Amino acid sequence: MFNQRLPDFQPVVAGNTATVKVPRYALTLNRVLLRLGGTTFTKAHITKIEVKIGSRPVWVCDAVGALAGGTILDMVNKYKGIFDQATNLTIDLTERDFMTIAAREVGGIDMSKLSDDIYINITIGAATAPTMYGTMFLTPPQGRDIEESQLIQKLVPVNYSYATGGRFTIPFEPKGALIKRMYATFTGTNGTATTEQNIAKIEVKKNGYILHELVSTDNKFTQQEYRKVPQSGMHVVDFCFDNNLSGAVVTADAASLEFALTLTAADSGVVLFEVLDAPYNL
Repeated sequence: MFNQRLPDFQPVVAGNTATVKVPRYALTLNRVLLRLGGTTFTKAHITKIEVKIGSRPVWVCDAVGALAGGTILDMVNKYKGIFDQATNLTIDLTERDFMTIAAREVGGIDMSKLSDDIYINITIGAATAPTMYGTMFLTPPQGRDIEESQLIQKLVPVNYSYATGGRFTIPFEPKGALIKRMYATFTGTNGTATTEQNIAKIEVKKNGYILHELVSTDNKFTQQEYRKVPQSGMHVVDFCFDNNLSGAVVTADAASLEFALTLTAADSGVVLFEVLDAPYNL
């Protein structure tokens, strides 16, 4: 994997959205590393991060409640064990720990198969004299079999807000995408090793069969067995927790899908669906 500094984001100004167009080489975009600087500019000052193909948003991490988009992405990265540093924030479209080269690199965007440019938008909140640059990490094209026949990693947000505890369905239509993970933020209690957090569990069913129903205590224990790092204020449903892409949920053949969270009390947040999908589908 090699790297190249992106053109300058414009404008890098508090209260504005800084945008860069990714140079469209015949290469695969795997990661983007953001470097933050200035008088006061932290991940918590990034309210929204968006990757677009043409005018289509394909990867979105937006603020919800008091959580900034940069903070949420930082939680996602920490869960995966990606190194954390105050001045850096990574948009990673690949899987460092998957077991084969193909599985690790699927999700990167093969720009040789796109008919549009890639844009990255970073919305900056109340920072003071912020500075920022980005570095992209690239690999060769993934193959030239059929135009646009690739799966890229997308992050699709679904907000929720419920005034009481209970079991609630999360509305999401994957349109045939492969679901790798669900990241659900919440503001209520985090629980302990023996008591459930406010998102007590998330159930996933396909065609009436249960695919996931671990309560939060068992869910976090299992993830830590496989060296994942559960985060306070975030419940993760990880179908690939053992670093096997084969665990991702195939939805193309699903007659029915259900995603339901159980809350112990009122709460609100966002569920981020991390999926592999064709560039122009979801």
